[in-house]
Amino acid sequence: MQKRNPNVFALVVFMLLANSTVAQLKLLDYTKKCEEVIVDKRIYARRIASITQTEDTIEVTINLAEMCGQYGKGRIELTQNAINFIAANDTTGVESIVFCDCYYELKFKLKGETLPSEFLFNGSFISVSNSKYVEPIIVSFEIVSNDTINKIDQLDRKQGYWKDYYSDGTSYQHGYYINDQRVGIWETIDKNDLKLFSSSYALPLNYNEYESREVLDNIIETRAFYSNGQIKSIRQFFDQETHIYEYSETGKMTRRCKYLHESEELKCVPPKSK
Repeated sequence: MQKRNPNVFALVVFMLLANSTVAQLKLLDYTKKCEEVIVDKRIYARRIASITQTEDTIEVTINLAEMCGQYGKGRIELTQNAINFIAANDTTGVESIVFCDCYYELKFKLKGETLPSEFLFNGSFISVSNSKYVEPIIVSFEIVSNDTINKIDQLDRKQGYWKDYYSDGTSYQHGYYINDQRVGIWETIDKNDLKLFSSSYALPLNYNEYESREVLDNIIETRAFYSNGQIKSIRQFFDQETHIYEYSETGKMTRRCKYLHESEELKCVPPKSK
């Protein structure tokens, strides 16, 4: 009589029990909410954000970006190795005609103890991730003097150090981008390597959060220069007004001005005498 391998037998029993436990999963509740109205849904990750388990219930939270008014009804489908979380689009009511994009939070509350090993959402694979945003992947770049510059990611956003050449070739700008937004100090240089202009942006150079997309050219200061390197003028930008300081080629201040944004009024006074 052939002996039964106890390890194989135990594995078969475990698989049968696991499949039986998975088959007992039932959807108790489904909720959705628009976590935030967004501008660019390309940058948000499609992910399982969390899986929370109690003694006999499991709550799965799914995040994804889509047009407002979607995913009104939820259900699940089970196979031997996968669970398919299904959220149907709303087709009636006011929500169906709202034109905006949302970052959704969908919650599936299940009765059961064990989830299958694979997850799907509306038939496509979805994975667990802690990252709310799509990680940038560089798809194009230039190599100049052994430096990698002018990088573009998979979402067509500028990343890292950039040099922008003007069409006439006489000068260029250089500085850093994070997710298509300028950060730190940008300089304009002419063909003789003389600094003509500099701009400071509100985001510091080490800023690395994806929320930088929300700050569009948030410039806070500009400086113009004479050919001898002396500062020609400084403009500092605030919410209600702009401060302007003008200088001679020898570095002496010649005028101080304040431009009021709301009234479009320019007020200038002579420089303070020492």
